[in-house]
Parts: sequence; structure tokens; C-alpha cells
Amino acid sequence: MAQVDGNELPPASAKCDKYRKALSKQRIDLSATGSRENNALLSLLKCTCKENKKCDEALKHHAGCSSSVMGAGVFEGRPDCARELKALLKCANNNI
Repeated sequence: MAQVDGNELPPASAKCDKYRKALSKQRIDLSATGSRENNALLSLLKCTCKENKKCDEALKHHAGCSSSVMGAGVFEGRPDCARELKALLKCANNNI
């Protein structure tokens, strides 16, 4: 189970900071696709990627995974999108 500590997320721009603040003092389980914390992290990452105009491929791949998991319950044989969310997080962090 991959987790991220909300306090360890990098600083966000003024526009995206509201999403980051919502995650402070929380542990985010990346494998809990669709959870409140997972969706809040996704909102932060989407905002960051949109501002930096980066990570389009990672966003598309995660959207496909999320749609599959919510619909069929699996994506590429896995019941969650932890890999895709982790890749998106890495991409966003590298482009801040």
C-alpha cells in the first residue's frame, strides 16, 4: 500500500494552495481510488499540471485508469490506480 504524507507535498502556487491545505496532516492512500483524500490529491495535481502546462500524458493515463476502475473495477488487472497516481505525482513534482 503506497501512501503519501500530505505535509510532505511540495509547495503549491497561490491558485492551487487551497487543494494542498486540504491535504495537510493527512495520509493519502494512493491505492484508495475514489476516496476523498485521493480525489483531493488528484485536484491538487490537476491544478498544478494545468498551471505548468505539463504532464498531459500522465493525466490522460490516470483518467483512463480511474474510469476503468470506477466502471469495471479493474485496470490492467489491478483494482486501483496507485501506479498512475504516483506517476502523476512524480511528474507534477518535477515540473514545479
